[in-house]
Amino acid sequence: AMAKAVVQYGSGRVATRFNGDTTHVVLATSGNCLVEPSLEYLQGLAAGVWIVSVKWIEECFMNGALVPEDAFEIKGDSVVQNEAPRRSRLARIEGGNLFQGLAVTFDSALPITTRDMLAQTMALAGACILNDSNSSLPDHVGCNHIYRVVAADYCPAIGSTAATSSAHTVSADWPVHCLLHYRVSTPLNISSNSVD
Repeated sequence: AMAKAVVQYGSGRVATRFNGDTTHVVLATSGNCLVEPSLEYLQGLAAGVWIVSVKWIEECFMNGALVPEDAFEIKGDSVVQNEAPRRSRLARIEGGNLFQGLAVTFDSALPITTRDMLAQTMALAGACILNDSNSSLPDHVGCNHIYRVVAADYCPAIGSTAATSSAHTVSADWPVHCLLHYRVSTPLNISSNSVD
């Protein structure tokens, strides 16, 4: 109720799901401004929006006005304490996105909910989402690498398209790892392809 009152006071809206109009992700934190990783946290990192503690809402309420977010910005998550929220927000301001230049396709064996969540989150971070694994880069201007996201227990058959494809085959954990560290890490290729 307090969050809704503060947001509406500032002419905003409270959304129950992340969308293109989201400007702030408000999360419960530990005493040192760290959070447990969640979908909302990952989407906030991907989009480069403010990710702040609930204490920001409380401070706005007590002051009867919106207060600067800086002191309430999340410092990282319980595993990776690297100020990823600040770095993602500043990258967006400077016109960059974490997955800019990457084209991504998803293995059909991934559960649809996982595919949808990863596709939405990676698109927020600038990835070109391809419709199928046979898509080629020339159709996607500005994309210079193709990544194929597969289930963690994926094992390509010898001679399969996946084993001979030019795409880097990565597990579904890879984009999450990249977002939490807010850097594109060299993928540990699941197929026999070499990594550039």
